[in-house]
Amino acid sequence: MPTVNHSYIGHTRDRKQRFYAAHPICCFCGGGTTAATTDHWLLRRSRAAAEFDEEAFDAVMFKEIELAEARTYIGTLESELRSKEERLCAIDEQLYALSGQLCNKDEQLLGKDERVRGKDEDLRGKDEQPHLRAQEVDKLQESLTDLFASTSWRMTTPPRALRTER
Repeated sequence: MPTVNHSYIGHTRDRKQRFYAAHPICCFCGGGTTAATTDHWLLRRSRAAAEFDEEAFDAVMFKEIELAEARTYIGTLESELRSKEERLCAIDEQLYALSGQLCNKDEQLLGKDERVRGKDEDLRGKDEQPHLRAQEVDKLQESLTDLFASTSWRMTTPPRALRTER
């Protein structure tokens, strides 16, 4: 920080110019105008009190209130966002668990499906067996019918009757 010589005339003017150079924007009007005073406590000095712009002060205070309300609202939104994010994480974990259960069930169903296919093939083989047996029975019946209709059967009927009487 440079040392300041207070012993010459115009020291106050130079100090104000240095202040305005370092702080060109007025803090009382919310940054909308250039700085017109170096006193940050306007009501402490009588001259500054006469220059006090009540509308600008009200605007700054209103903006401060709006900022406080906005910060509160943002805090509320952040907490709601966190709670929703926590709920989404819980739902995500549930979905992950359910997907694992579904994979297990899917594997079980695939195993059961393979067993059902094997049983189905077994049943197809057993369905064909009665059909084959029926064909054999039909052939045998046809042979018997042919045999009973044959001449040799008719001719051998009396000797067969004698054999059964004994």
